[in-house]
Amino acid sequence: MDQKKVRVVGIAGGICSGKTTIYQHLKDLVKEYNNNENKNSSILFHFVPTDELGWKAYEPNTTCYFKVIETFTPIVKEILGDDVSLLVDEETKAINRRVLGKIVFADPSKMKVLTDIVWPEIERLINLEVEQVKQDAVEHYVVCFVESAVLIEANWHKGVDDIWIIDCSNMEERINRICKRNQLSEEEAKQRISSQLSTKELIEKIELYNNELKHHHHVNSGNGNNNGNNGDDMNYSLEERKQLKVHYFDTFNKTIDQVKEETTNQFKSLISTIHL
Repeated sequence: MDQKKVRVVGIAGGICSGKTTIYQHLKDLVKEYNNNENKNSSILFHFVPTDELGWKAYEPNTTCYFKVIETFTPIVKEILGDDVSLLVDEETKAINRRVLGKIVFADPSKMKVLTDIVWPEIERLINLEVEQVKQDAVEHYVVCFVESAVLIEANWHKGVDDIWIIDCSNMEERINRICKRNQLSEEEAKQRISSQLSTKELIEKIELYNNELKHHHHVNSGNGNNNGNNGDDMNYSLEERKQLKVHYFDTFNKTIDQVKEETTNQFKSLISTIHL
């Protein structure tokens, strides 16, 4: 399938910024779009289940699973004691991500150790998902939505075309959302927030990436030089990538209906730019 007929939209933002509300409304919009006058539309929409893929990376008997256990068993013992079942359930063999979370969110260096293991595996699973959609939809223009709190931090944005950055610009409101949704203390909520890049840092990282692409294309224009990236980022080489189009959402002080309205407008704008 021609990659020009694939549009990957990344949805990023910190914990409890409003991504889930926007992502769920997008699913409703797609369902409505498909059920109305667009039943025979040549546009196929696909939502990459990043949460499910994140869990899949920890599944028992996988390479990533064994690497996490090998790396964190001694750390758990050092911090919490010798009970190995704290990290791995004796019956299900599943990794206890809540225990793991308490350790890594309290120590950035340990978070880095974990993400260095898990993020490449999740990216591999995302790439497989997107590639499968391409193979299954030869007759369609494919729009893939990829939502993740760490989309930019993990450098997965290098394989998308558009990026929606979701924010809750009021820190007090964001902490309240986390405490209510995740049943965490205020201190734990602050740890979760501090473990992620701020919205300012996310935007700066996108700007840096766009500037690097602009420089690369300028240097290599007309000379036929191809300094690709071996296809690791969503299967795009540097020559195939375009600068990211960024849309910023701030959900603070907005009602659910207002957030949905802005999402609807952005969805319509996206559709209007697709040339079949």
